[in-house]
Amino acid sequence: MTDIDLITTSGRETLTVKDRVGLLRAALFYPPFNGITQDTRAATQAIHDLKLTIGWMRGTIDLYDRAVERGQTEEALAKGADKMLSRVECVILAWKRGGHPEYKRVRRAQMETLP
Repeated sequence: MTDIDLITTSGRETLTVKDRVGLLRAALFYPPFNGITQDTRAATQAIHDLKLTIGWMRGTIDLYDRAVERGQTEEALAKGADKMLSRVECVILAWKRGGHPEYKRVRRAQMETLP
């Protein structure tokens, strides 16, 4: 495993895909993600960015659920898990660690590291 940088590596890479997706699901029930719905007005940049993050989380969960429904095995899913999960996990951890300023720092750094 590579060093944990909290930009592209979350520290959750050693968990199973099922457990990682379970942590994504659970995060939706806790601040700052709970209480934000599609109907929530994006009155501030922070709320807008929360809505984007929640959409990213739900989209990732949905991709996993559809893969499981198609019969994909945990082993097969693990091959691409880091690419699909690590960046969103880093953003979730950024929100928890330092709110909107930390989210912005991590997203900016992630954009700089895109191939």
